[in-house]
Amino acid sequence: MKDVKFGELPYLKYDHGLRSCMYSPDGSTFAVILYDNTIDVYATSNWERKWILSDHGSGVPDIAYSPKGDRIVSGSEDGTVRVWDVATGGCLYIFIGHTTYVNKVAYSPQGNLVASGSYDKTVRFWDVGTGECRSTLSGNGYIYGMTFSPSGDNITFCSDDYRIRVWDVVSGECQSILIGHSGRFTSSTYSAQGDLICRNDSDKAVRLWDVETGECRQTMTGHTSYVRNVLFSPKGDCFASVSGDGTVRLWNVGSRASRVISNLYSGGVTDLKYSSERSQIASCSSDSTIRLWDAESGVCIRTLTGHSGYVWKISYSPHEDQLASCSTDKTVRVWDVESGACRYILIGHTTIVYDAVFSPQGNQIASASGDKTVRLWNVETGDCQYVLTANGGVKVIKYSPQGNQIASAGENGTMNLWDAETGACQHTLSGHTGSIRGMDYSPDGNQIASGSEDKTVRLWDVKTGICSHIFIGHQEEASRVVYSPRGDQVASASRYDKTVRLWDLESGECRHTLIGHKNEICTIAYSPRGNLIASWSDYGEARLWDVETGEYCLFILIGHTNWVRGVAYSPQDNVVASRSDDTTIRLWDVGTGECRSIISVGGYAYDMTFSPSGDKIAFSTDDCRGRVWDVLSGECQSVLIGHSGRFTSITYSSQEILIGKDENGTGVQLWDVETGECRQTIIGHTSEVTEVLFSPKGDCFASLSYSGMVRLWNVGSRASRKTPNHHSGAVTDLKYSPKRNQIASCSSDSTIRLWDAETGVCGHTLTGHGGYVWKILYSPQEDQLVSCGGDKTVRLWDAEGGACRLIFIGHTSDVNDAAFSPQGNQIASASLDTAVRLWNVETGECQHVLTGNGGMSVIKYSPQGNQIASSNLNGTMNVWDVETGTCQHTFSGHVGGIRGMHYSPDGNQIASGSEDKTERLWDVKTGICSHIFIGHQEEASRVVYSPRGDQVASASRKDKTVRLWDLESGECRHTLVGCKKDICAIVYSSGGNFIASWSDKGEAWLWDMETGDCRWTLDYDESANLGGSFISNNFAWLSPEANSFITADDAGSVKVWEVVEEGNRYHIRMRWGLTNSQLVLKDTCVRDVQGLSDLNRRLLKQRGATSEPNLHLRETSKKVMSMVSVVSTLKSSTSGTETPN
Repeated sequence: MKDVKFGELPYLKYDHGLRSCMYSPDGSTFAVILYDNTIDVYATSNWERKWILSDHGSGVPDIAYSPKGDRIVSGSEDGTVRVWDVATGGCLYIFIGHTTYVNKVAYSPQGNLVASGSYDKTVRFWDVGTGECRSTLSGNGYIYGMTFSPSGDNITFCSDDYRIRVWDVVSGECQSILIGHSGRFTSSTYSAQGDLICRNDSDKAVRLWDVETGECRQTMTGHTSYVRNVLFSPKGDCFASVSGDGTVRLWNVGSRASRVISNLYSGGVTDLKYSSERSQIASCSSDSTIRLWDAESGVCIRTLTGHSGYVWKISYSPHEDQLASCSTDKTVRVWDVESGACRYILIGHTTIVYDAVFSPQGNQIASASGDKTVRLWNVETGDCQYVLTANGGVKVIKYSPQGNQIASAGENGTMNLWDAETGACQHTLSGHTGSIRGMDYSPDGNQIASGSEDKTVRLWDVKTGICSHIFIGHQEEASRVVYSPRGDQVASASRYDKTVRLWDLESGECRHTLIGHKNEICTIAYSPRGNLIASWSDYGEARLWDVETGEYCLFILIGHTNWVRGVAYSPQDNVVASRSDDTTIRLWDVGTGECRSIISVGGYAYDMTFSPSGDKIAFSTDDCRGRVWDVLSGECQSVLIGHSGRFTSITYSSQEILIGKDENGTGVQLWDVETGECRQTIIGHTSEVTEVLFSPKGDCFASLSYSGMVRLWNVGSRASRKTPNHHSGAVTDLKYSPKRNQIASCSSDSTIRLWDAETGVCGHTLTGHGGYVWKILYSPQEDQLVSCGGDKTVRLWDAEGGACRLIFIGHTSDVNDAAFSPQGNQIASASLDTAVRLWNVETGECQHVLTGNGGMSVIKYSPQGNQIASSNLNGTMNVWDVETGTCQHTFSGHVGGIRGMHYSPDGNQIASGSEDKTERLWDVKTGICSHIFIGHQEEASRVVYSPRGDQVASASRKDKTVRLWDLESGECRHTLVGCKKDICAIVYSSGGNFIASWSDKGEAWLWDMETGDCRWTLDYDESANLGGSFISNNFAWLSPEANSFITADDAGSVKVWEVVEEGNRYHIRMRWGLTNSQLVLKDTCVRDVQGLSDLNRRLLKQRGATSEPNLHLRETSKKVMSMVSVVSTLKSSTSGTETPN
C-alpha cells in the first residue's frame, strides 16, 4: 500500500488538515476533502489511494457522489464546479458561471443534473450530459442549504433573507416562497410524499409547508430554544424535532399538538435518527446520553450511557441492528440496538469526534475528528484499520496547573495538547493563521489562551479543544498572553503596536487598552493578587498599571540605562524585579515605585526567577554561571558552576530546587539551592535545549530542544519517563484485604496503588480516573475493588491483576462515595448531582437511580443487603429498597448537613452525626428517632457502632474529642480527650475492646473501651499540609488484636506500624513506609539471614535495617525472612544511582 507506514497502527500521513469525508452509494470508494484544495479517492477493498483530484485553485467546501457512485461533483472557493470520473480520476467537466465561492453541490435523484449554490446568491443547474448551465435561480441571499425533492422535479434552498424558495427544475420557475420564520433557515427536509418541513435557529418554531401552493400548513410551537433538527418518519405521517432546550417532540402531520414530549435530557438534543424497520427513534444529547424511543407511543425504551462528553452524531447501521455514536470525549461507540449494550469503544482520536458513519455494507465505520484525522474501524473487531492524519511543529511548551498535560505551539499556527504521562496528543488546536508567539493556561487548567502573528488572541477549551473566544484589537502580532490570578481576565501585549489589552472572559469585550509605551513591549506580568499588571520594554521602560481602572500608569520605573529584558513579581506581591542589558537587576517596591536595591551582575542577565518563598532570586549570566541572591540582604548566597555555556534558562521547582540549561550543551542540570552543588545532569537531547520547566508538583520537569523534541524527566532520575512508586498527591482513602494481605490506597493524583502488606512493595498502580479518587472499597470476596472520583465515574478493578473491568458512567458531578452490597453483586454510588445509582456488577448496567433532596455525601448498605441508606447535605437521610429502588423512609430532624452514618450490626438501627453537633439513632422499620445524643461542641463528623452493637462512638473533627454512648441508657460513658489535632477517623478493633482515633496530620490514639484510658499515642507529623484536608479515612487495622495498623498522609506516603507491649508499656514502631519514592524499613534485623549478598545487605541497611535488633518484636524471624522478597525491588529502584556505602 503506497504511503502506508507501519508502526503501532498503519496510517496515511497528510501535511494538511481534513475537511470532510464521504462513502460512495455502493460503498466501493471513499472520498476525503483536504484543506490543501484536493480530494483523495480510496478504494475500500484494499484502501489504496486511487486518485488525487487536485485541479481546484482554492478550498473545496462540498462534494457529492452521483446516485450510481461513478462520479463526484465538487464545489470550490475558486467559483467553479467540477465533475470527476471515479474510474479514471479525470475531470469530465468544469462548470464556470458563479462569481464567488461555491459552498453547496447536489446531484438530482436521476443523476442527470447537478445543482450548485454560491455566495453570489444564485443556484445553477448544470446538465451532466452536455456540461451546459440549464438555468440560474436567484436566491436574494447567500445559499445555506439545498435539497432535491424525492422525484427530482423540485429543488428547495434556504438563504439568509429568512425565506425558502421552491423551484421547478424543468421550467426554472419559482413555484413558491415560504415566508414566516423570523430568522434565516439552516436546513430543509422533504417528506416521502413531497411535503416540506423546515426548521429555524432563532424563532424556536417548526413549520410545515405545502410544496404546490407555498402555503404554511402548520406552525408548531412549544420548544423554548432553537430547533436543531427535524426528521420525517419513513411513512411521512409524523415527524420529530429536536431542540437546544433538551426536548424531543413528536408531531402528527395535520395536528399542532405534539404527541409526546421528552424532557428527560439535561442538555440540548444534538442529533436524531429514525429506524423504519424498528419503528424507533434514536436521539443524542449534550448530556452525554443516547435514548431509544418507540415512535408510536413516545416511550423511552432505553438510555445508553458511556460517553463522558457531548454526543454530536448518531447513525444506524444499514441493517439497523447497530448504532454508532461520536462525542466530544474523543470516542466512537458501537451499540447493540436490541439490548442497548455497548459493543465497542473506538479510541484513537485525540480531540472531538464530529461525525461517524457506517459504510453501505455495514462492515466499517468512518469517523472524522478535530484532530485532523479520519479513522476507519472494523465493525466486527473494533480495530482501527487506518488513520488519515496530519502534523505540525513545536516551539513553546507549558504545563497545565495540574501537571497532567503539556501544551506545545509552533510556527504553523497550531497548538497540541499532550498527556504528560503517556505522551499522547490529546488535542490539536488550529485556527490561527500565523505563528503562535505566546500561550498561557487558565489557573484552573480548563482553558488555554494563545496569541499569534495574525494579531488575534484565542481562548481554547482544554477538554474539548474548541475555540471559545477570538479577541480582535491589536494592530500587530499578539506576542504575549497571560491569565489573571483569578482567571476572569486575560491580558495580551503586542510588541510592535506597543499596547496592552485587558479582555473580560465573561463578556469577551476589551475592558481596557493600556497605552503609553514608547518602545516595544517585551513582557507583561500580573501581580499575585491580580490588582496590578506590569509591562516592560526592551529599552529600559517599565510601567505598572491598575487593572481595575486601566486609566493611568501607577509608576514608571526608571533607572536602567539599557534594554530591559525581563520582569518578575515576587510571590508576596510586594517586589518587582527587572533585568537589563546594563548588567544589573533592580528590585522595585510595588507600593512606592522606588528602587529598593540594585544587584550588579557583572555581565548580561539572561534569565531570572524568584524562589517560591520569595526570599531568594536566581538568575543566569554570560559567564556560564548561575547565582542565587538573598532578596533582603542583597548578598550572593551561592554560585552555580558546571555548564559549558551561558545559562539561557533557570527555573525553581516547588521544592526550591533550581534547574538550568546552557546555550551550547544538550543537557540540563539540577542544583541544590543551599549548597550550590549540582545534584543531577540530564543528557538525552541531540540538539540545543531551548526551554525547561518544572511540573507544578516539582517531581518532574520537561525540556524542549530545537529539534522539536519534548522530554519528560523525573527529579532524581537520569532516565526520562520513570513512574514514581509512591503517590504524588494526598492519600484520600485506605483499605486492607486480610485474604490477600494487601493494602489499597487512592490519592488526589488520580491513581490507586496495591501494596504487599508485609514487604511494602507496590504490586500494581491502577490508572484511568481523570481526577481525584475519593473512595475505594474491596468486594466482600476481596477479589475486586471499587473506586469513585472527581471525574464523575465509578470504576471496578480486578484486585489480582489490577485491570479495570468496568467503568460506570452516568453521574453528572463528583462521585464521593461507593459501596459494595454484602453479597457483592451490586455497587451503590453517591454523587453531588443529588443521585444514588445502583449498578449491576456483572453487566455494568445502572439498575436504579435514587434521587434525593440534596447532594449525596455518604451511602451505606444494611448488613442484610436489602436496604441502602443515603445522607444528604440538607440534613436528611433516605432509606431505599434495593430491589425496587423505592424510598421507604426519609429521616428528618438534623438542622445541619449529615457528616457520618452507620448501620447497627443487626441492621435494625442507623446512627447519624451532623453539623448541628448532635448524633441521632433511627429505627429502620418505623423511621422514628429513638435517641438524640448531645455533647459535642462542634460538628459530629464520624459515628460508628461497636462490633457488639451495644455502644456508639462519635468523633468531632473540630472539638477534638471522641464520645462513647451507651445505647441502653443513652448516656455518655466516656469522653476521650487529649487529641491536639483535628480528628478525621475513628475505628473499633474487631474485638470491640479498643477504639483508635486518627488525625490527617499524623496523630493517632488508642483507647481502652472499658476504662476510657489511652493505651498509646503516636505523633508522627511528616505530612505536608496542602491547605485543607482531603482525607476521609486514612487509618485501617491490619490485625484483629489491634497490634498493627496502616496510615497514610497528605504527602502521598503509606506506612505500616506495629504495636509492641512490654509489661504495662506500649511502643509504636514503623515496620515499613514509602516516602519520596524510597522504601524505608524500621527495626528490621538482617543478622543471620541466609542468601543475602553483600550488596543486598547494604541495600537493606540503606533503607533502615540494622545488623542488631533494637527491639524484639513478635514474629521477628518471619518478618526478617520476608525481607528477602523485596531485594530485587530494592535493586531496581536503586539502579542509576551511586552504590550505597
